[in-house]
Amino acid sequence: MTIQIADKNDIQQITKIHYQEINQGFLRQLGITFLAHLYRALINSPNSFVVVAKKDKQAVGFISGCTNLNQFYRYFFTKYFFSICFSLLPKIFKISILKKIKETLKYKNTNKNNLSQAELLSIAIAKKFQGQGIAQILLAEFIKEMKKRKVNQFKVMVGEKLPRAIAFYEKMGFKFFSKKSIHQGQPSKIYIYDL
Repeated sequence: MTIQIADKNDIQQITKIHYQEINQGFLRQLGITFLAHLYRALINSPNSFVVVAKKDKQAVGFISGCTNLNQFYRYFFTKYFFSICFSLLPKIFKISILKKIKETLKYKNTNKNNLSQAELLSIAIAKKFQGQGIAQILLAEFIKEMKKRKVNQFKVMVGEKLPRAIAFYEKMGFKFFSKKSIHQGQPSKIYIYDL
């Protein structure tokens, strides 16, 4: 098993793992093409990174995050605007999707309580490799990378209906900070991790 910072050659495999394993999230509704643009941006932006776990040169899991969420979104929408619009074209006319996009963008612009702008965005392990400690290894590497980038605290938002994810973050030393609803009827918990 190798753990490394992802590059452009990993985008397709990372996107596929996200699409298959993070099946309750809003981003999946935007489609696999949108996800590919998102992970391309996360890999290319100076404000974000993705750590990937590989076995026999195949991605089996990943963790992604950014050092500054607002700066990352600015990069994403500036650099990939036309690609994003094109990939969302079939969905953009659905009011429910437009509403969720607006709610997501509104979340990125709020920073009450002076929380860190650094954030763990996603973590996923391919089903066949779950339960083997890969998530813990990826998180340890993610923390090392955050330290290298001079981050002293980051947050993660977890859906309240995801008890396994909540248990994982609590076991790994994350501290509950507050509750937040980005999308109506879908409460989440914000956890922080101090480095």
